Amino acid sequence: MRIQPELDPDVEDEAPTSPDITLYDEAHFVTYMRLLDAEADGADWKEVAQIVLHRDPTNDEARTRRC
Repeated sequence: MRIQPELDPDVEDEAPTSPDITLYDEAHFVTYMRLLDAEADGADWKEVAQIVLHRDPTNDEARTRRC
């Protein structure tokens, strides 16, 4: 790992796409784990979006779903 993952980073509207792990991926490993845990727990996606992704799914659903 090249960088230390952040505990609660903001996310971009679109993550970079690459067959390899990117610096963005490394910075967001904790975010990815939180999303997987929330899915496994059956959490409401809107609540997860607010807490984990720092997005407002009520006022900006399209942007929230895109990220």
